[in-house]
Amino acid sequence: MKKVILTTLIIVVLTSCSNNTYDNHETSTMTGEVTNIHRDFIFADVLYVDEKPFHVKNISDFEVGQRVKVTYITTTKTEAWVAEDIIVEDVEILE
Repeated sequence: MKKVILTTLIIVVLTSCSNNTYDNHETSTMTGEVTNIHRDFIFADVLYVDEKPFHVKNISDFEVGQRVKVTYITTTKTEAWVAEDIIVEDVEILE
């Protein structure tokens, strides 16, 4: 019984310590206009580019109406656009 518990514990520890990178997910880019900015001090700030939400850190760098290029990774295989499933790598201001 101790061997089964020990083996199970080792498996759980090894799987939880695995490298959780997004190398197998595709990087995408989107160019568009900043249509809305939502500043939230409790949760994440949200930058809307052509009405699609992106969580960004430096929200004060952006203004509504700016053209931007967003480089991001989608961490899900579904077609639904959910900001929590998007990892923003870079936002470049074009204008």
